Amino acid sequence: MRLDSNDFAFISCEKESETSSVFQISLQGRLCLMKVYHTIEKQPWHPNYREIDPFLCESAAYARLKERGLCQEGVVPDFYGVIEQIDPIQWRPHLNRFLKDKLRPNAILLEFIPNIKQIDLATYTEDRAAALLEILHKIHDAGVCHGDPYPRNMVVQPETGRVLWIDFDRAQTVSDGSITNRQRSWMEDDTLMTSELLDLLAKDVNLGQLVHAWGYYYHYS
Repeated sequence: MRLDSNDFAFISCEKESETSSVFQISLQGRLCLMKVYHTIEKQPWHPNYREIDPFLCESAAYARLKERGLCQEGVVPDFYGVIEQIDPIQWRPHLNRFLKDKLRPNAILLEFIPNIKQIDLATYTEDRAAALLEILHKIHDAGVCHGDPYPRNMVVQPETGRVLWIDFDRAQTVSDGSITNRQRSWMEDDTLMTSELLDLLAKDVNLGQLVHAWGYYYHYS
């Protein structure tokens, strides 16, 4: 997608990390999220059995999920496309963090969903837990391993009851009809971790405090 700074308006920076910056923007009158990634320069020691560039991970995952109808179902954010080879000088000062990068950044455009909350003591219900597991199975059936099944990526919109998975920047997308044993094990790990988290969180809801699931909320990754 070819856009310049006149095609949209930056509204706010929602989040910054070592790998990306997330902005709320207005694109042709529509509120969107634009996630801009620092491009990883491939090195000989990088694994050849998985993608490590967050932009390639996330754009491939959303393209597959959109193709398989999960965006239309509303169980993941809608995906509007990508912007490649951005010149950060043209988008100053918003992309100042990218000015010293050796390689040009890339971005994806996503649905903006207001007031989403991670699954936690306040938002947990049995129905929402069941929905999160069902959505994860659909993601796997589409050939996508999420790769980061922590509460921050399992969210609800309290006003509507909408339940979603977000943030696929560690995802691995499987070629149609050619899943490997390693990829299958990644999906099994997704499911095991999610099931354990939700089981532990259910216990903590009954206790009224975060005890058993504490490690899923306060960890280093």
